[in-house]
Amino acid sequence: MKARLRAADLADAGGMGDILWDFQDQNDWMPNLYPRGEMIRFSEQMTGKGWVTVALYGEILAGFIARDGDEICALYVRPGLERQGIGKQLLDSAKSECESLWLRCLAPNAAARQFYRREGFAEIDRGNGDGNDEGLPEVTYGWALEPST
Repeated sequence: MKARLRAADLADAGGMGDILWDFQDQNDWMPNLYPRGEMIRFSEQMTGKGWVTVALYGEILAGFIARDGDEICALYVRPGLERQGIGKQLLDSAKSECESLWLRCLAPNAAARQFYRREGFAEIDRGNGDGNDEGLPEVTYGWALEPST
């Protein structure tokens, strides 16, 4: 089943915050820095800026992507719905709107790093964690639309 994509509205912030909190809670390598309420407020801020596209399975908020221009700020899929094509669908939507994209991925997130490489992103930089709240090493990836010949 293909997800339905649409622009997020403020009513989606609770579901987005739940996805973020569940990700933090279910990954041992991820420090528990933020309570659920703060993640909902963060989701409200991203949505208020017009950055977010959500993926819906029926009425279930299955995932979301937040993009500020060519920067992917967040791409998350609800736990239990991974590997169903939702992340790819959200990423393909962003690719259809931009000639290039870039993002930072926490280095311990092996599944996400594999996903981005599979989807055509290349490593362009590494950081030691000084530039993120989690204090974890990060990898910067970039993607560019192939020029037509």
